[in-house]
Amino acid sequence: GCGGVVLVLMLVILAWHGIHYFNYTRKCQLQGGSLPPWEDPAIFQINVEPPHAQMLAFDSEELALESVGKGSAPPKASSRHKSLDGQWLFHWSPMPEKKPEDFYKLSYNDSISNWRNITVPSNWEMQGFGTPIYVNVRYPFPNRSPCIDHSDNPVGSYRLWFDIFDAGWFSPQHVAFIHFGAVSSAFHVWLNGEYLGYSEDSKSPAEFRLYDVLTFGRNLLAVEVYRWSDGSYLEDQDMWRLSGIQRSVYLFLRPLVYIR
Repeated sequence: GCGGVVLVLMLVILAWHGIHYFNYTRKCQLQGGSLPPWEDPAIFQINVEPPHAQMLAFDSEELALESVGKGSAPPKASSRHKSLDGQWLFHWSPMPEKKPEDFYKLSYNDSISNWRNITVPSNWEMQGFGTPIYVNVRYPFPNRSPCIDHSDNPVGSYRLWFDIFDAGWFSPQHVAFIHFGAVSSAFHVWLNGEYLGYSEDSKSPAEFRLYDVLTFGRNLLAVEVYRWSDGSYLEDQDMWRLSGIQRSVYLFLRPLVYIR
């Protein structure tokens, strides 16, 4: 009957998609030897905290009410929030194979001439790196899902030194996180040379728990951003294609027990 025909058609379609995925995955692997996260549909995040309502902690109820009453932006008034927005060091590479290696290490020399200052948050194309692209219904790159053309996938490498001299950030009763409001389209992140994780999803926040990686005094944050990823196939719509750390980055502190 009709039900049997529909079932057979569904099985044929699923089988075709399976073969299609297997073949293209093999092509991706042949490009780079092993499948990187930004081409692997099975990986869209590593060590990312579960999503939650955006809330900010204060040292006391009185300080929270005072901040709201003054009409100021609460993050600027809380000792449990530290903005990392501003000028970062930046290196732009036209393809992954030309990105700087080991740039996330404390010993890396970022004073060489091909590192520049860039404003965070921003789109690197609007800061003089690469080309902004506008298309409507077609992809701005070769459609070989889930593969990305390695010869045309710019990588932005970011470094930021920042200081923490408030002992409250290291209280055993609290835990520190880092928040990325939006990064397009995929990125790895390190703190003080230690790998924190990976995320795809250009318009959603990504947060990582810092555990004991954050140190009293000077810290180094390093971020590696890929313009295109396998997630870009799901983000194709009528819009400008722009890349980089596009929304605010900040640290925040929470008690060990908190409302998510």
